[in-house]
Amino acid sequence: MFGTRIPARNFLLCFVILLAGGSASKVIQIFNHMGLACISLSTFFQHQRDKLFPAIYIHCKKYQARVLDKLKAMGEPLTISGDGRHDSMAIVPNLVLTPYFAVLFRW
Repeated sequence: MFGTRIPARNFLLCFVILLAGGSASKVIQIFNHMGLACISLSTFFQHQRDKLFPAIYIHCKKYQARVLDKLKAMGEPLTISGDGRHDSMAIVPNLVLTPYFAVLFRW
């Protein structure tokens, strides 16, 4: 990766495993059985903790702010509600977007 000492292929492998919802230990085991060089499980968790989760969190917050700005620009009364199940990224870490519902009230 540009500006870091992390090889891009290692970072991208971690990214793909996380977003696909796969098991890092199983992917690494498959790579080892095929004789391919691969990162260790501790490296995966280190990249996940230090790079991936913060990047996903920042992206979600920016995306949420853009959506709310667009909804505010509509100029109509609006109620925002969550579904109560996936409001925390700690529960479902491989979901990038949190579902919110915009409910328009027309009187």
